[in-house]
Amino acid sequence: MREIIRLKKICAKRKNVYELNIISFEYILLEFKYLIEWIYAEEDDFREKRKHIINVRSKLISAISCKEDYKTIDEIQDLKLIKNP
Repeated sequence: MREIIRLKKICAKRKNVYELNIISFEYILLEFKYLIEWIYAEEDDFREKRKHIINVRSKLISAISCKEDYKTIDEIQDLKLIKNP
């Protein structure tokens, strides 16, 4: 915790450093605007085959951004990414 406080003080003194409220590196990658274009070519067959999962990604990003419970999204439940107790 001391390191975080120290880092915040150092950042506050700099005009070109911004503190971002980031959930995780994985979320940054997931939210990367051009991720799909970066991974798949325009006419890539896999892009069409994974159309459903790309749609789910979009819904997941939206839910996390709006601080909604992503576990209630039907498509995510259908993928069985969330294990129900």
